[in-house]
Amino acid sequence: MAAALGLAVTPWGVLNHGILAGRDPSTLRWPSDSVPERLRGLVEAVGDVAASHGASMGQVAIAWLLHRPDAPTIVPIVGVRSAEQLSDNLGALDVGLTPDDVARLDGALPLELGFPRSFLESSDVRELIYGDTWARLRTA
Repeated sequence: MAAALGLAVTPWGVLNHGILAGRDPSTLRWPSDSVPERLRGLVEAVGDVAASHGASMGQVAIAWLLHRPDAPTIVPIVGVRSAEQLSDNLGALDVGLTPDDVARLDGALPLELGFPRSFLESSDVRELIYGDTWARLRTA
């Protein structure tokens, strides 16, 4: 939608609490939280691509956003706690990902539409919206 309307996107949390930068999950605010299953393949892929480019994982994760084909302008909001982290994040501008790298990273993260779609598709909400007519609707 943003590309079609000529809008920029400014995502935050692009390193997922540092997980995509290689942060040890035990150092998270709630260490009992582990890396979600959905992200494990992406963390591995980011690490592999980073190693092949001699870059940090954080740089590759940010560069991945900046190398989106046919995407709108993306200006990631980075949350850093030190000048070193800022310098590392800015190093993403010098990482040249190949189309194969981007394809590998894209393939490592299954698309999940999330809220509000998952909410609207839940059976409880469908019942509230459609009553007992949902089961009688033909979908093709």
